[in-house]
Amino acid sequence: MKHKIVLVCGRENLSDDVQLHCQLIDFLESLEIQVIKEPFNGRHHIQAALTEKIRKYLRFFNLIRLILDPLLSLHHRFKSQLLVQWRIRKLKPLLQLLDWENTELYLIGRSAGAIVASKLAKKYPIKAIIALGYPFVHPNYGMQKYRVKHLSQMNKPVFIFQGNRDNYGNPEQICEISMSSCVQLIPLNTDHAFVLDEISWEAFTSQLAQIIS
Repeated sequence: MKHKIVLVCGRENLSDDVQLHCQLIDFLESLEIQVIKEPFNGRHHIQAALTEKIRKYLRFFNLIRLILDPLLSLHHRFKSQLLVQWRIRKLKPLLQLLDWENTELYLIGRSAGAIVASKLAKKYPIKAIIALGYPFVHPNYGMQKYRVKHLSQMNKPVFIFQGNRDNYGNPEQICEISMSSCVQLIPLNTDHAFVLDEISWEAFTSQLAQIIS
């Protein structure tokens, strides 16, 4: 029997998800499954802080700001895409160390972590991908290809638990996105914060256990 491992890829702002992250880890460990947490640092927070400092120090230099503001806006627009690529590069050495002949690896991705997980699945023999609140569409920047283009090419099971009030992808927006038949959408009564009442949490964890078992 192969050894089951779950790799958890958190959301970009992990500090916004502490309670959910801890609940999820506790539940997975209760199933006696080995859990690996993505070794993710706060590099993106440093980048954001530096951007704000630059804006502050340039407030008196209107001419310079006219030139640099569009560049800073581009930085915000594409920061998440660059961060996804960086996270994938950091995870590859970890995955290469696994004994794939004797391992079943499941990826759980939360928000931007779901993009990381689904893109990694194209390169490795992942058993299944579980997404919690997939960020199909950015509320401010709209549709961005890096978020969804690969979903039409998925050849492994992808289970997306999506809130029906999620502003990163509600049912009307999702129906316009091309996805492989391997992708299964599972609706939940929540928004992108993924806060579930007790009954919904029990239903969610029951489905999650069935996928991994």
